[in-house]
Amino acid sequence: MTEIQIRRAGEGKRMKPSPEEDLYFKLTGDDTDGQFDYVEGTVRYLGGPPLHVHHTRDETFHVLAGELHFKVGEETFDLAAGDFAYIPRGVAHGYVNMKQEPVRGLGIFMPGGFDRFMEEMGQLPPGPPDPEKLRELGEKYGQEVVGPPLAVSLDLVR
Repeated sequence: MTEIQIRRAGEGKRMKPSPEEDLYFKLTGDDTDGQFDYVEGTVRYLGGPPLHVHHTRDETFHVLAGELHFKVGEETFDLAAGDFAYIPRGVAHGYVNMKQEPVRGLGIFMPGGFDRFMEEMGQLPPGPPDPEKLRELGEKYGQEVVGPPLAVSLDLVR
């Protein structure tokens, strides 16, 4: 049975998928009977994940401060403070912060358990991940990397 959960500012399961990103899982699937994860994140200049697909999870992204450039499927758009996106499972997506101001946002992954993938990713050695290990983790957690980070594909970094 799920119990009432309180997380104060700065509390939660912290993960750092890259030097430009900080995530605090305020709730994980372990806290919600597997229903969802609730994540607070900060994305700094040129931060953002590689283009990827969640095969088993839907995702939401709500920008609280700053602006992110998104690619979802074949569409590209910017989300600013107050804007919201719902990304259904099976749709390739990624984002990048193209401005100096850090972006703060909230996300929900349904069902929960995305924190486990992030935890295992965090145990990989620094630097570009081994493609075979990345494929194995993706298979295990219903994820797939389908392209480089948007900062790379937009020629913002090399």
